[in-house]
Amino acid sequence: MTTEQGHRVAEQKLSKRATCLLAPFDVPFVVRRALRCIRPDLFICVETELWPALLMEIHRAGVKMSLVNGRMSERSFGRYLRIKGLMQQLLAGFSTVAVIGPEDRDRFAALGVAKECIRVSGNSKYTHAAVDRAQMRSRYRQRLGLEDATVFICGSTRTGEEELLVPVYERLGRECGKQLVWIIAPRHLERIPALKSFFAHFPLETTLLSDCADGKCMADIILVDTMGELADLYATGDFNFCGGSLVGQGGHNIMEIVRWGLPVYFGPHMEDFCDAVELVVPTGAGFQVADAGALAGVLSTHLGNRELYEQVCRAAEDLSALQCKAVAQQAEMVRGLLNMQSAGC
Repeated sequence: MTTEQGHRVAEQKLSKRATCLLAPFDVPFVVRRALRCIRPDLFICVETELWPALLMEIHRAGVKMSLVNGRMSERSFGRYLRIKGLMQQLLAGFSTVAVIGPEDRDRFAALGVAKECIRVSGNSKYTHAAVDRAQMRSRYRQRLGLEDATVFICGSTRTGEEELLVPVYERLGRECGKQLVWIIAPRHLERIPALKSFFAHFPLETTLLSDCADGKCMADIILVDTMGELADLYATGDFNFCGGSLVGQGGHNIMEIVRWGLPVYFGPHMEDFCDAVELVVPTGAGFQVADAGALAGVLSTHLGNRELYEQVCRAAEDLSALQCKAVAQQAEMVRGLLNMQSAGC
């Protein structure tokens, strides 16, 4: 840990099982003193906290080193290439490197890490338990009486987004050829009355999720007025949009959608979840758009091309499966190093 806030969180969560210390100042003699006191068997670097003195001194001390959840942006890679010689020295101590995606693997390899030492394991930050999409989808569709309807879900929406999304819903409705149900889950439930008032001006039937039971809900628009259901409700959707992204609110967790093996759609404002964006867009599991008009265009394309839609669903399924395995794969890698250390290798 390198910040006081991080240290406090670690103490709160781990103090009963581990000693939590701040990282030493990145000065050689300070690092050497810390190593003499701690005498580590293994050093695990999370993501890309590449402190030069720390890495060099740990390597010199003969401590096994592993990097997990490794990620390297294109921008960082460009900077590191300018000091490639130094980076090769810093990375030379790592016996194993687990990276988030193929592009990270290629960038670490270009900086001198042997390819046989690198493993693409996904992002452990977004690891989740295995889920049964068909079961969850059936559960909600029966509850809501959706049958064969096309379902458009907009989750964690913020003020002003619904107005932007109305034309998107209207275009999908014209093109889908059957009932289109729009499920809206505002980020803050206190906005429900305002949304009910807003949609009262449209020739559409609007209801609340809490009023839907026993398959008797036949509304055009369903407002989610309950807590804790959105993450599972996404399994019901055919087209799932993640809110807070068309307006400047930093976005929300798009991996809640991908975990169901479904593509995710979102706007340009994803500052709080940049790492997730870098995960889903290159794999074809997520689609970032500039505005509501572009969103309507992408959804229209997927609606009209079943083969393409199934292809992006498979991309989401593959990414979801990779995330499920991330922690287990990284733990296995670390366990192997510990076994080597115990055997004196």
